[in-house]
Amino acid sequence: MRQLFFIQIIFLLFLTQLQAHEPLRKISVQLSWLHQFQFAGYYIAKEKGYFKEYGLDVHFKEMNNSVDLVQDVLTQKSTYAVGRSSIIIDRLNGEEIVALSAIFQHSPLVLLTLQEKHIKNVEDLKNKRVMLTTDAKNTVAIHAMTASKGLSLKDITFQPHTYKLVDLLNDKTDAMGSYLSNEPYILNSKNIPYNILNPQDYGFDFYDGILFTSKKELMLNPIDVHNFHEAVLKGWTYAFENIGETINIIYHKYNTQNKSLDALIYEAYTLKDLAEYEQGNLGNLSQSKIEEIGKIYSLLGFTKNETRFNLDNFIYDANLVIFTQKENDYIAHNEFIYYKQEFEPFYLGHHGIAADFWALIQNKTLLNAHSKTIRNNKNGRETIKKELNSVKLTLTQNDIHEKNVLFSEPIQSYKYAIATRNDEGFIFNTNILSGKSIVIRKNASINNLIKLQYPNINFIEVNSMKTGLQLVANGDAYGAIELLPVLIYHIKEEQFSNIKISGTTEFSQELRYMIHPDNHTLKTIIDKAITKISKDEIKTIEEKYFQVRYETSTDYTMVYKIGLPLTLFLCVVVFYNVRLRKEIQKRKIMEQKLYNAATIDKLTETFNRRKIDSKFKEKIELSSRYDRPFSIIFYDIDDFKKINDVHGHSLADTVLQDLSQLIKTNIRSTDYLGRWGGEEFLILLPETNLEEAKTMANHLKKLTENYQFKIGQQVTCSFGVTDFKDNDTQESMLKRVDELMYYVKRHGKNSVKAE
Repeated sequence: MRQLFFIQIIFLLFLTQLQAHEPLRKISVQLSWLHQFQFAGYYIAKEKGYFKEYGLDVHFKEMNNSVDLVQDVLTQKSTYAVGRSSIIIDRLNGEEIVALSAIFQHSPLVLLTLQEKHIKNVEDLKNKRVMLTTDAKNTVAIHAMTASKGLSLKDITFQPHTYKLVDLLNDKTDAMGSYLSNEPYILNSKNIPYNILNPQDYGFDFYDGILFTSKKELMLNPIDVHNFHEAVLKGWTYAFENIGETINIIYHKYNTQNKSLDALIYEAYTLKDLAEYEQGNLGNLSQSKIEEIGKIYSLLGFTKNETRFNLDNFIYDANLVIFTQKENDYIAHNEFIYYKQEFEPFYLGHHGIAADFWALIQNKTLLNAHSKTIRNNKNGRETIKKELNSVKLTLTQNDIHEKNVLFSEPIQSYKYAIATRNDEGFIFNTNILSGKSIVIRKNASINNLIKLQYPNINFIEVNSMKTGLQLVANGDAYGAIELLPVLIYHIKEEQFSNIKISGTTEFSQELRYMIHPDNHTLKTIIDKAITKISKDEIKTIEEKYFQVRYETSTDYTMVYKIGLPLTLFLCVVVFYNVRLRKEIQKRKIMEQKLYNAATIDKLTETFNRRKIDSKFKEKIELSSRYDRPFSIIFYDIDDFKKINDVHGHSLADTVLQDLSQLIKTNIRSTDYLGRWGGEEFLILLPETNLEEAKTMANHLKKLTENYQFKIGQQVTCSFGVTDFKDNDTQESMLKRVDELMYYVKRHGKNSVKAE
């Protein structure tokens, strides 16, 4: 027996040795600069063995003048590279590259000037010398920033970058392209005051530290790409969590620039902020932000004229599902039945929340399935038990005790909410409903539980929630309890304008797939796919059914009858000037788009904080100089956190959007509306005294409380109003109007306070 034990130990050691000697795949990473904390996550992934765990032997290559990041990756000279936002240009121009992640959510590239030069704004750069790299692609944010302020290339003397900060100190240039994480540290250490012109402050917010590879590498080695990406993010997480240890590793093993420990510490904390690590955004790449950056590149002429603007599939799908060979074989050699059951908005014929989630699962797994309809959930369970390769999406309680079927991991959890008429208040606790008539859906799985827990509620069972909500609307029932998506769908679909969501209960149900009890392979496949469904994918599906979409058609008959002959006539008239006009128009469009990018809040399409702040200063100066009336309105959405909690961020965002459009269309063309922050907004009213401003605020209050928002409930705002008084400053006006608005908040909300 003892001899057998030693034989087993020797055999296990032999297997371990075999695995240890299994060759690692050699790959290389081309860096965009010399070794420094800018690439700390990669060093940590190597030093801590994260790459090795995945069978990868990684070699880093520092930047030199002969390197072309994109071409090196495409020709497989390097497996991966770390680039800037300029790789978007290469993708737009047809290069087959894939962006895996952006380590830095904001570019550290800025213009640095000495305080003694008195260059505080972009406009101050006119007729000044600016030192930048000759690669315009990598400094496009700087060029966009200057162009947005009306400065042309002729207004600035651009100099080739010497990479010597001493040239700025010795007056050989007026402004120098610099990294926030490097040069400011040197000036701080020498106690030299400086100014920073950051493109981000002007609306040009670019990524940096973008890890990318070729499409070919992704197709040939998808598991390696997935694993390398995971190891890099793991490395960066460790680096930011353990900055001291990471700096010591760089200082002793990767310090080709001979940086001091203090310089590395400064760089580390600056880059941690730019990575938005604390906000949970490490590595994030947003399709909308990528497209905005791409448009700026196109506007400034960096893409080919014939380029069709398309950045689809540029961002790596980190939700790629990796299956074992056994699972892949199972998917390839089996057909499946997907059972569906009519239940709005989860099933709406061939559409609905459930149908869209199943389409996602199919896309991620390539399951070959056809669908069948069943009458109810009970029939579904019995059918699933009989058919091995069958699956059905179902709503379950959080604690699953069913033994005769398998359940997948949950896709999403939905609260049971309470709907009442608009004149009822917010319901904080289900006990408040005691003694009231509440509608519930007959045969809903929650019925026995809720009746047991709340015996003093008078429950009315109905066959459909549409019928139940009609009882609420008519006053025949106090309210209805149902899953939040179901309530929102019917309130909007049936246009119950006098019904709102007044609160949520402690009950919820989870969306899961029900699977044959013996089919563990199918359960594993579906579970893997569920873990890869992103928050954005869930948000897209839910927004689709939680909102009513109105579409209108346009009759173009008169356009063809009148517009076409007129257009032909005008073409003849302007024939000789058409080229010049096109160039002027192109420039105007470019300038307008750059202006919008720098001044408009993306979500609400109102002025952003920076722009409204600038206008505020301008109006105060005019009022003070010429003794003209000037007032402001400061308002905040009441109970917005509750709206977020009940409806989720996506629907809450529609409140901000709809309210902004409502206000914009009901103020004068001479007034200014801007988003001050979160759910707070500021309106500037030139040539307006306090009484007139108060009248305007009351008008906007009434419009808001009577508006039918997509969330199906009343929304109100608290308003503060003040006017410009002698010796007022921007700060004093803001302090006063803020106090007035919060006075309203503390005294019942949905009102106006003016002083």
